Amino acid sequence: MAYKNIVFFFLLSTITFGYIGCNDDDDNNSGEGSVELLFKGKYGDQLLTMFEDTYAYEDGIDLKFQLFQFYISDITLLKEDGEEVLLKDVDIVSFKDIFNQPDAANGVSLSLGEWPAGNYKGIKFGLGVNETMNATPPSDYDLDHPLTASNYWSWASGYVFTKIEGNADLNNDGEFEEKLTFHIGRNDYYRNMSFEQNLEITSDETNIIAFDVDIQKVLTNPSSGAYIDFRTVTQDHTTDPEVAGFVADRLMEAIQIR
Repeated sequence: MAYKNIVFFFLLSTITFGYIGCNDDDDNNSGEGSVELLFKGKYGDQLLTMFEDTYAYEDGIDLKFQLFQFYISDITLLKEDGEEVLLKDVDIVSFKDIFNQPDAANGVSLSLGEWPAGNYKGIKFGLGVNETMNATPPSDYDLDHPLTASNYWSWASGYVFTKIEGNADLNNDGEFEEKLTFHIGRNDYYRNMSFEQNLEITSDETNIIAFDVDIQKVLTNPSSGAYIDFRTVTQDHTTDPEVAGFVADRLMEAIQIR
């Protein structure tokens, strides 16, 4: 196989379902509060930017990124009584417009609207586009919908769940000549995740769930030393089931709530 191993590692951290005000105030548990997901892209200890910054990779390789994005589906809060609250059917986390450090520090925010205030015991979502929506074409949706033609494979009748694109400098000459393209999709590689975490929506406030997403851990496995070897593989479009399956499985293992 023309790769050393792939880890798609998204480090999910600093989940702060934030609110302002006193916890004992009954008003905090009535009415509605807005919910946002906030994603900050990282490369190890560095903030992630597109095109601008250079990142040291394995085997003396340097990288620059041009695109990093992924779909999440069926974003759902879990109530303490077992009821589930579906916040949104699908959305896309995309760092494609993060070109500088200040923007990277601000992160990418997804607004999910207003929801009943109160206590929740966790959150769950799918990684990718669920099977029902994945069978629908982009023409079924408005132009501003997350499921767009630019992320649709007509030949596979489905959406690209995750995209990583960039360039590699393999010989440290300052020329990033090796194009990198990794696109993962298809129903076989959709995964569900659930996290038990005490959350609170406070009324009349913006409640934020914050994530750090470390693309270095998407491409490398720090514990085993495995990594995508860009000297032997520079692209995959879910044509190799072993590659795509490994990425999907490792993605599940790689997401953690702090």
